Amino acid sequence: MLASEGVTPRFFRAFRTTLLHLTDSLRTPRSHLDRHTLALTALTRVLFLYFIQSKGWLDGDSRYVAHLLDRALASRRHFHRSFLHALCFGALNRPAAQRSHAARALGSIPFLNGGLFEPSLLERQHGPAVWSNADWRDAFDSLFERFHFSVREHDAGDFVAPDMLGRVFEGVMDPDERRASGSYYTPASLVREMVRAGLEAALTHRFGISPGAAARWVHERIAPCPAPNLRGLTVLDPAAGSGAFLLGTLDELVALRCAAGEAPALAVKRDVLAHSLFGVDLTPTAVRLTELRLWLALVADQDEADVSRVAPLPNLDGHVLQGDALLDPVMLAASLGGRAFRGGAAEVRRLAAARHKHFLLAGPEKRAAQVELDRAEAVLAGRLLDEGSSALEAAIAERLGAARNRDLFGRRRGLDSEQRQRLQRLHQAWRELRAARRKLRQEGATPFFSFEAQFADVMHHGGFDLVVGNPPWVRAERLPQRVRETLATRYSCWQPAPTRGFAHLPDLAVAFTERAIELARPGGVVAL
Repeated sequence: MLASEGVTPRFFRAFRTTLLHLTDSLRTPRSHLDRHTLALTALTRVLFLYFIQSKGWLDGDSRYVAHLLDRALASRRHFHRSFLHALCFGALNRPAAQRSHAARALGSIPFLNGGLFEPSLLERQHGPAVWSNADWRDAFDSLFERFHFSVREHDAGDFVAPDMLGRVFEGVMDPDERRASGSYYTPASLVREMVRAGLEAALTHRFGISPGAAARWVHERIAPCPAPNLRGLTVLDPAAGSGAFLLGTLDELVALRCAAGEAPALAVKRDVLAHSLFGVDLTPTAVRLTELRLWLALVADQDEADVSRVAPLPNLDGHVLQGDALLDPVMLAASLGGRAFRGGAAEVRRLAAARHKHFLLAGPEKRAAQVELDRAEAVLAGRLLDEGSSALEAAIAERLGAARNRDLFGRRRGLDSEQRQRLQRLHQAWRELRAARRKLRQEGATPFFSFEAQFADVMHHGGFDLVVGNPPWVRAERLPQRVRETLATRYSCWQPAPTRGFAHLPDLAVAFTERAIELARPGGVVAL
């Protein structure tokens, strides 16, 4: 462990330098943040390749990627277009029988599926980002070839291991993105203790296990007899960041279920991912990093030497989503309109079935399942938007009616300044819902994230058993004025004190705590 701690700062410095160089080498898009994200996406893919080649999965060559670059340089071919693109998008994301001649020429490569080997939204918008052979040679010489890689978390020795990635990626986030998101690294020891404490409480409250028995199961791996079925236990990190809490929860739930007699561990791990873990983050970079670490956790447990028998990675984009966990138009309408909105039982069942189906599939079947999942989400979103609009219209009519009422002297009561502000917020929220509804009709895809739409099946049962994570810490003065006003409207705890200046405003984490309590089911647990 001491050796790996020494590797982390050296790897971080090399990674940051390489990332900055690749970012500056791109001429398009114009946004520095977009170029930074594209460069980080490319480095993430190569980093994943280095992890899996350490298992011998890339044509049995532990230096396969570097040798590809050597081949490109020797033959004066473009490494990125001719080799890296073919490897990621022509081999790793396609079954062997469906690969092109160029992809088959790359050797014995497993079919891994997974969203890492599909163009990101930014790549679809701007086209693939491509770097020169000289850029990649510098990246390999200054970064990848300077370190040894191990796919197992916490491996002893002088290795770069997946558990380092949270600290590294948090450090190389674009400064503006980091300030806006309030992302901060959480030490692994603290993650473990928070997850264990949360699960211990959840076992007691959800399954009626005595505190002593729950503690023995969590800390000593002594399961009660009979042990409850943990397959239905749901855990959310509403600010996933680097994925540390979801990864820690994955490890702990697998250990609990294996202690209760379930096996093999890899099958249990996949089942936990399919049914128990959910995450949200505001930034696409954080979502991609979370997916990467969860995929690596699956890769680490596969000791299959025959790459044709390596199990493809599951699709996590139905479980880890980009979105704003704090503010969405549906919940704002619910708070202003005075009532909650929920999808119908049939719609909720359709969503749950579509997500589970999408989790397992690949190729054309995966694309069809994605369309089915998008439709299920859109149906729920449309219903929520319609209900929200109706509730806001009723609230607006009620306030206008009260303003028209006359007092004992025959004068109209009117509205005071606070009531006018409230009415203005109602109108603004109603306009936002109507705009979202129009966009939904035009595009067919849900134009916002909402727990009541994307995770409607969990919310239909009251919410999550455990909400765990490190909330974003953002000072109020860094938030736009409109966001501060919306937070004050939406959250009862996020209220300014009656003093001047920014010191009287609460941190964004206060609103996150209130939201976490809302998202937990009755009797659920919040560990932030």
